[in-house]
Amino acid sequence: MRSTLLAVFLSSLICFCAASFSASWIPAEADRVNLAEEPQPRPSPATAPVPGFVPNKGQWDSSVTFGLWAGDTATAFRADGWIVGCPTTDPDAGWAVGFTFQGTDSMGDQEGVNEKRGRVNFFSAGRDPVLRVPTYEKLVMSGTYPGVDLEASISDGNLRYDLLLEPGADLDQVEVRVDGCSRLSVDEVGDLMVTTPAGVLRQTAPVAWQRDLRGEDIPVACHFRLLGDDRFGFSAPAIDPSLPLTVDPGIVWSLRAGGYSAGDMANDVAIGANGDVFLTGSGPSDFPTTPGAFSQTGTGAYVARISANGSYLLASTFIGGQQAEGRAVAVDGNDVIVAGVTGSGFPATSGTLAATPRGATDGFVARFDGSLANLVAATYVGGGGPDEIYGMSRDPASGDILVCGQTYSIDLPVTPNASQPSLVGGYDAFAAILAPALDQVQYCTFIAGLSNDRALDIAAGPTGDAFVVGYTESQNFLTTGSALIPSHPGGNRNGWVARFNPSGGPGAGSRVYMTYLGGTAEDQAEAVAVTSMGSAVVVGKTNSIDFPTTGNTFSPGHNGQPPVGLAAAGYDGFIARLSPTGGWLERSTFIGGNSNDWVKDVALDPSGMIYVAGITSSANFPTTPGALAELPYSSSDSFVARLDPNAGSVLYGTYLGGNSTDDCTAISLAPSGDVVVTGITGSSTFPVSPGSASTPFNNACVIVFGLPLPCPDLFLTRLELLPDQAQLVGSASGPAPAPPHLSLAGTIQSPGPDARLIMSGAPPMGPGILGIGFPAAPGGISTAGITVYVDLAQPWYQFNLNAGATGYAELAMPIPPGISGLSFMIQAAWQGTSTWGVAGAMAATPGLLVNIP
Repeated sequence: MRSTLLAVFLSSLICFCAASFSASWIPAEADRVNLAEEPQPRPSPATAPVPGFVPNKGQWDSSVTFGLWAGDTATAFRADGWIVGCPTTDPDAGWAVGFTFQGTDSMGDQEGVNEKRGRVNFFSAGRDPVLRVPTYEKLVMSGTYPGVDLEASISDGNLRYDLLLEPGADLDQVEVRVDGCSRLSVDEVGDLMVTTPAGVLRQTAPVAWQRDLRGEDIPVACHFRLLGDDRFGFSAPAIDPSLPLTVDPGIVWSLRAGGYSAGDMANDVAIGANGDVFLTGSGPSDFPTTPGAFSQTGTGAYVARISANGSYLLASTFIGGQQAEGRAVAVDGNDVIVAGVTGSGFPATSGTLAATPRGATDGFVARFDGSLANLVAATYVGGGGPDEIYGMSRDPASGDILVCGQTYSIDLPVTPNASQPSLVGGYDAFAAILAPALDQVQYCTFIAGLSNDRALDIAAGPTGDAFVVGYTESQNFLTTGSALIPSHPGGNRNGWVARFNPSGGPGAGSRVYMTYLGGTAEDQAEAVAVTSMGSAVVVGKTNSIDFPTTGNTFSPGHNGQPPVGLAAAGYDGFIARLSPTGGWLERSTFIGGNSNDWVKDVALDPSGMIYVAGITSSANFPTTPGALAELPYSSSDSFVARLDPNAGSVLYGTYLGGNSTDDCTAISLAPSGDVVVTGITGSSTFPVSPGSASTPFNNACVIVFGLPLPCPDLFLTRLELLPDQAQLVGSASGPAPAPPHLSLAGTIQSPGPDARLIMSGAPPMGPGILGIGFPAAPGGISTAGITVYVDLAQPWYQFNLNAGATGYAELAMPIPPGISGLSFMIQAAWQGTSTWGVAGAMAATPGLLVNIP
């Protein structure tokens, strides 16, 4: 039996390389292989389809065995290696790098594995067409060395190759020559740097670990071994060749990036319609920007666009303004909207709300086109005093832009229907609704008591109302009589929640409710999301052991360090769902462990499933079996968790981090059910996926007492929230308004009494079917307008199911003792209704391949 020794990824273009290569270089040492006869135009990095591994059936030179398109590069496989590069019909343009395995005349038999449904046709002038060439998901090269096979596959649009060693095989015999490079080196994080006349290619450090007989993953030290200026190998001295090796579960891709002269911040993240990720924060002057962007130089606030697969920095620009910081980002069709705080010099545009600065610092809102090359509109927001924007969202129905923050301006541009038209005392919180063109204020109000108040987040409700959260140090915060907590509950700082209806009438008529949210110690409401019924889901931190919770939730009792004498209790995160009127708690729970925890952001899927992220120093934060990291990386990690709509249980929980402090600041939910999280990391070992658009860790950006110290980098990670015993196959299909999801929770091994099947995004109260079969249908089967991944030609079982009032369903799937070595496919499908998709039409989840070890 063979065991995978290590997984090495070769990115087509890594590390913002799109701007690093000249288009006029082909290394003399590498063969020129022309793959430009592909019948379709060369795809762009953002949208590149990956047809698979294509065998040579006469369409290419006879030295080529297989070809592969990945992103905007092509790979030509040969008998002794491969060439990767940018193909072109112009002999004086393009680039290529060759990888040749030394000490072997042939890489053995090369065979495509897992044939795909698609076929490729090749047409070329003066030659017969080559038609219906098959494509494969993998390429297996057996007998590369004695006892060593090589398996190539595609990961996130990049070429990945695994070395497969038989027990006792010698890894030292693997030696790779790189043609077209002037020097090879290994940087401080273990990445292989391939220096070429056109720039530097980066091959990310190999990562490997083995699973022991108890089913536990054991990391294996593995690194590149330099054998000269143009050759390298691999070394894993502590490997046990009798045990299998697996790759880290859960991370779809992950990157760490930033400048080198100072620390970097990432404050918010949003996902576009095509899956591209938008990020904002602040960075130093050497923060990576891209050619053609609105402003390639500067410092402070930035907005960046990263490809959906995490491999490309598609666009990045500074925004402008003294000491500017991007605090929030949202996507509006092809545009991206950014909000934050700025001093003078901000590039406000004429015809907007305020084209000139109002105070020493102002809030700002800017709208860019999707290329980040053009500033569509930009405005200052504030008055004559200091102002800052902390939160921003977009109303999908009206296109209005909602912002909130803190102000000391008596002349804030409040509207006649403001709930509080005047500055009250200290710094006041405020909320405002701007027209899509940034030229009008639809609604603006102070939110305050006599002391300092701050609004941290804002969200649009289903009827256009604005939901705002933050904290107050005021004991006379202007609550409403029917509010959950109408009077000051105690403590120096309390959370609060407010709902405003801009069309509800003049003055206080626009205030639906305002309430404190907290206990007798210190509380802070950090972020808010709104359900389809108008309930506010609020998250934050509290050290009030009497924070109001409900008994039917995951953790109604405080988890952190209890108060001792005059010392306050430790902080717990909290998740609270308020009724639409703000008069009672529908659900409320603590979330955390035995130390300090802080929920920084929240997102909801169409069924109301709750996704949260933040920072924890607890060694027992509630993680789940098979998650990315069930145990902490260090004393201060980020966390990501998913809870059912009623906050009754943690369906997925994981640590995320490295060897130092990691702070997750924001979370965004992708239509596929994945989440993208961002934040700040000081960890040189933060998990970075091969092929991602990462930059080297900033480990010596300042000197203190003669010692180099690291500065934090931003991180951006996409997670598939499945246990490691399951993987999604294919994608959702059918005319559903949002892709339905299928997931697992609990212990997916024998015995697993708590294993559950989780479904969301179904039509509310809609009927459906659940199919379980063996094995999966290769490539899926098209039937009834959906794609079925359960192989209908094999034994399979059908069960009826019904979604709940929000389109959520949960089924027990206990795994009895003695069940092991079993693989099966699960898929769910529903019939559409008049209020959900197309009445009578079917919609299906992706397939879910489950393995019980």
